[in-house]
Amino acid sequence: MMDWRLLKAAAKGDTSFLDLSKLHHSDFNKVTPHNNNLLHIATKHQRRDFAAAILDLCPSLLLRENNNGDTPLHVAASVGFLQILQFLVNEVASDIENLGVTTKQLLRTTNKQQDTALHVALKSGHGDVAKLLVGLDAGLLEMANNNNESPLYLAVERGLFDVAGHILERFPLVSGKGPKGMNALHAAVDSDIVTTDFLRKLMETRSEMIKEVDVIGWTPLHYSVWLEKIEITQLLLQQDSSAAYTSDKEGQCPLHLAASTGQIDAYRELVGSCPYVWELVDGKGRTSLHSAVISGQRGIIQCILDMPEISLHLLNESDVDGNTPLHLSVVYKNVTRFWCCSCVTSEWISLL
Repeated sequence: MMDWRLLKAAAKGDTSFLDLSKLHHSDFNKVTPHNNNLLHIATKHQRRDFAAAILDLCPSLLLRENNNGDTPLHVAASVGFLQILQFLVNEVASDIENLGVTTKQLLRTTNKQQDTALHVALKSGHGDVAKLLVGLDAGLLEMANNNNESPLYLAVERGLFDVAGHILERFPLVSGKGPKGMNALHAAVDSDIVTTDFLRKLMETRSEMIKEVDVIGWTPLHYSVWLEKIEITQLLLQQDSSAAYTSDKEGQCPLHLAASTGQIDAYRELVGSCPYVWELVDGKGRTSLHSAVISGQRGIIQCILDMPEISLHLLNESDVDGNTPLHLSVVYKNVTRFWCCSCVTSEWISLL
């Protein structure tokens, strides 16, 4: 176990404790209960001079992992210590190569979560560190962690749009995959701070992401509708409206989501931008009007009734059980009176 005085010296950056006349070489190999060595400690507390001195005495400390699998490089990335990171990679390169490890191997070392130092920097919000690491090894951008998060996805998900833009400009074709089948555009849509400029940049650079689905079959457009982000919905439709015809694993397209959540503006935008999208039915054979009736969304029902070219079709459409929207209004008892008070006429409805 590490001597408490040496631990304190590493935390405070007191290099006087590194006098070889007072220390045995085995002292350099001692660790804390969490298996942090002297370099881990000095790096965590951003003590550059102490870190440089200890590395000069024992370069192999740079390669050692603590209980989380973190090397001192991971620690430097987590605290955003740019100077020590530059030192660890640049000035110690020849020393670690003498140990049989290349700089690239060091940069690509992963911890128990399969995070590289780049993943850690992004998770910790240190964009300058992330840019440095990308510049040192662009191959890091293709490495995903245990949660299937690529660096591009993480940059977007953490709101580091400057870093994400930097990546897209220099390496436009890198992986953008994320957890549960999502991609960087899913993350951008979900963000509360994403800018219109970045969304356009991402969609123009990686247009294929617009149509990619996650594990439940949702495209970024599904999410923009569900999250009631009408401006993003409009941007997505302007870039590529084909995602509006994509159904999830339950057969629901974005129009069903707009109808069931009562989003009149999104409903109108989808119908106006995507010809005949209102014809789509879900896994139970239900149209968007069925969805609106089941959810009691009177605003959507009225919106549909105000569009005769659509309502004439949807009012008489039956689901797999033979139920029209009017049948379901009786079953769910939430809009029955609305039908009676609305402008629906017997000429529009064919009761078989």
